[in-house]
Amino acid sequence: MSGRRSLLIGTLGGLGALAGCGVVPLPTLTPPTLSVSGLEPVDASREQLRFNVRVSATNPNSSPLPIRALGFAVEVGGVEIAQAVAAEAPFELPARGSREITLAFTSPTGRLLEAARRLPLSKIDYRLHGTATWGPLAIRIPFERKGELDPLRLLMRRPAGTPAPGG
Repeated sequence: MSGRRSLLIGTLGGLGALAGCGVVPLPTLTPPTLSVSGLEPVDASREQLRFNVRVSATNPNSSPLPIRALGFAVEVGGVEIAQAVAAEAPFELPARGSREITLAFTSPTGRLLEAARRLPLSKIDYRLHGTATWGPLAIRIPFERKGELDPLRLLMRRPAGTPAPGG
């Protein structure tokens, strides 16, 4: 019993020391922001679609974020339609800086068709959830984002620089 207790105390002390060195994530870190900057089809078959999405990731924190792995799933209308991983992991997001990241998506064709059949023309719920692993201790940080998409509004949106109809 005393051996286990010593190990526990030593482990907690070591984690405390690492936290003081900035190795363990602090709860005050602000999550990075992501914006899509490009889409590239990779492969299409009867079973699945594969494509790469380029995103610009911005780290608002004063410390760099060393990402060892990043993976997530995308659900639309309650159906998981794709899974993705960071193709370039490991990578580092610079302190108060940005970096382009490629996300490799795999989407089973059957799930896409199922989701498309279930989609209403009104607002659609989406959910993105996954895990980021970072730092020398490979700390896993789960994340989740939920929201709504309005497909009609997205279809009506004109790309920048496109003239209005009749103009």
